[in-house]
Amino acid sequence: MATIVVLRHRFDAFRLEEPRFLARYRGRYMLAAVLAVLRERGHRILHTNRPDRAPPGDLLFLHVDCSVVPEEYLAAAARYPAAINAGVRDITKRRVSSLLVTPGDGWDGPVFVKTNLNFRGYPERVQNRNARLRLRRPPHAGLPPVREYRRYDSPAEVPDAIWRDPAYVVERFVTEEIDGLYASRTYVFCGPAERCTLHLGRHPYVKAHNIVRSVPAEVPAALRAMRARMGFDYGKFDFVMQAGRPVLLDANKATGGVNNPALAERIRAGHVALADGVESFLPRARRPPA
Repeated sequence: MATIVVLRHRFDAFRLEEPRFLARYRGRYMLAAVLAVLRERGHRILHTNRPDRAPPGDLLFLHVDCSVVPEEYLAAAARYPAAINAGVRDITKRRVSSLLVTPGDGWDGPVFVKTNLNFRGYPERVQNRNARLRLRRPPHAGLPPVREYRRYDSPAEVPDAIWRDPAYVVERFVTEEIDGLYASRTYVFCGPAERCTLHLGRHPYVKAHNIVRSVPAEVPAALRAMRARMGFDYGKFDFVMQAGRPVLLDANKATGGVNNPALAERIRAGHVALADGVESFLPRARRPPA
């Protein structure tokens, strides 16, 4: 069996060094449940938030939950025989989005205003809070105020202050419709393990609370190519289809967990498949027998 080291941000809230933390954090990150499967298989799981003192191991899982990974964590990952997500440094909207709108670029349809940071900068806020609690300097300066994503009917309606503020981006608002319902798709993966789900709802912004139906879907080859270009080994992409092509809405390398008792068996099967994906990065000598 192998030693798998999970490297997280020094001020992150993800703690699983002891079994008693498992129940508390299982719903926060999907990785927690995947690691539980790997531990059941006999792998040794070590956690560290010190890139300068990361313990030796067969595989490093880089799970630094912020939009831009500091260089010291990437340097630590480079010291391991294998590492997951060591090629993903920057997932800000300006880096990953193909929907960005700029004044005068010709787009006159509806737009969405979002933070440049992923998930409204929430992970960075958590890390700043934890740093203050430890009487340390917050690592992320100049975070924007927390605001709900705002839709406008055209770029002309977007306030000038938003265009001038680098903390925000303006994106084209695109939708996919199937049989009178709005569609959104999720692509979850780790190495060769992957699954894609089509979610249908009655609101243009399809989210967990307003989904009417979810069904398995094919993974578009173009999305796999996009993932390879971006260097993702593990994560979740949200996307829609436009003219037969995937349009990426969000890219997340530290995706949250799912807690739905009605789907417990299916969720467990997904975690088992992702654990298989983690093991695919291990040297053959350290993989369990098939």
